[in-house]
Amino acid sequence: MLSNATNSLNQIAKRVNQTGIIYRDDIEDMKKSIEKFSKELWDIHSLLLKRTKEVSED
Repeated sequence: MLSNATNSLNQIAKRVNQTGIIYRDDIEDMKKSIEKFSKELWDIHSLLLKRTKEVSED
């Protein structure tokens, strides 16, 4: 997932560097990718924290 977001960002950055123009849709796509990645990361973090607490209680 991080790789996909990074690749998308790199493609947009390359296009912006070539044209000097960034499109609102590109910005929205980046925001959506970042939000999705952040949610997934938070979910993983929460799961690991829960499992760590379970193990320490045993």
